[in-house]
Amino acid sequence: WGGVAGIASAIGVLLGGVLTEGPGWRWVMFVNPIAVVLVLGAIVRLIPGDRGRARLQNFDVRGAVLVTGGMLLLVFALVKAPIFAFIIGTIGCAPVPDKAAEGHIRGMAVRPEWQGQRGVAHSLLAAAEGHLRAAGCKRASLDTTAPLERAIRFYTNHGYRASGKVSDFFGMSLYEYVREL
Repeated sequence: WGGVAGIASAIGVLLGGVLTEGPGWRWVMFVNPIAVVLVLGAIVRLIPGDRGRARLQNFDVRGAVLVTGGMLLLVFALVKAPIFAFIIGTIGCAPVPDKAAEGHIRGMAVRPEWQGQRGVAHSLLAAAEGHLRAAGCKRASLDTTAPLERAIRFYTNHGYRASGKVSDFFGMSLYEYVREL
């Protein structure tokens, strides 16, 4: 399968260039319908008809509708988030595998227009700490860099203290901050 994927990647770029330089970029839209016709033709010839009927009897229509609707809503939210500002902040956290009572917080970010107001960062941090507590963690750690002075002030105001541990992240010093939960 790896070889097929590599060949397809090379041929796809080549044919895409031929199409865009020749007839024009709009012709790229005709590639998928042609592929669908070819695949459907192969399916009709190669797969016996009786197997399809047996599968239709066990087809979960309600489940298919719910999954499709859920995926559509997820894609809509992700695509329209910048327009409607659905997502105002994110944070990640998880228990540390080799340290049973420690959890790590990573990647907190708040949209610039929401920073410093409305308690967004405080709520995100509280939610992450609550998740870690529920997972049995007694201590939380996080890493930050020296230029992020505002973040360091935020964390120290919320009970985090520098542990003294400094690690390297692609040539950048990461300073660990910890807090008992």
